[in-house]
Amino acid sequence: MSDLLAVVSLACVIKLRSTEFVSRRLSEKFGKLWLAAEVILFVLVGAAVDIRYTLQAGAVSLLMLAVSLAFRSIGVLCCRLVLSVAVLAILITAPLGAIGIDASYRKLLQKQE
Repeated sequence: MSDLLAVVSLACVIKLRSTEFVSRRLSEKFGKLWLAAEVILFVLVGAAVDIRYTLQAGAVSLLMLAVSLAFRSIGVLCCRLVLSVAVLAILITAPLGAIGIDASYRKLLQKQE
């Protein structure tokens, strides 16, 4: 968690202290770096998820079990469950977020000149 905070803080400081040209160039470079990292990240997550396990258990039972396990110590035995619940959460919330952004961006954002 502290690594993420350090990276975000560094990005904010660079944005505030550097010129617009430098900020734009860094943004372009990190955007290209993210394209490669994104592919690797999603391939690794896809390789780790057991789709048959997720579908057999069902989304509702996975969520109920995850809530009950949250109040106990989570061990290595339920790592498949935790990973499956995390992937299900992404698969459910990502389309909802995209729909919400498409529905509300005209009302909430203003174009700067």
